[in-house]
Amino acid sequence: NHVAELLDQAVYHVEHLRLGLTDAAAEPAAVTAP
Repeated sequence: NHVAELLDQAVYHVEHLRLGLTDAAAEPAAVTAP
């Protein structure tokens, strides 16, 4: 299911972004970095 793959990828990226934000909370540039 292609939609399921996209959802899995979205969740994966969101989790990594959230972890990155908590690790670099003192780095505002990290919020806009891809």
